[in-house]
Amino acid sequence: MDATGFYWMRSTMLQNPIG
Repeated sequence: MDATGFYWMRSTMLQNPIG
């Protein structure tokens, strides 16, 4: 996974704790 994908995933998790 590239840095961008990792950052995006983290951002999504922060916005959606259940995800």
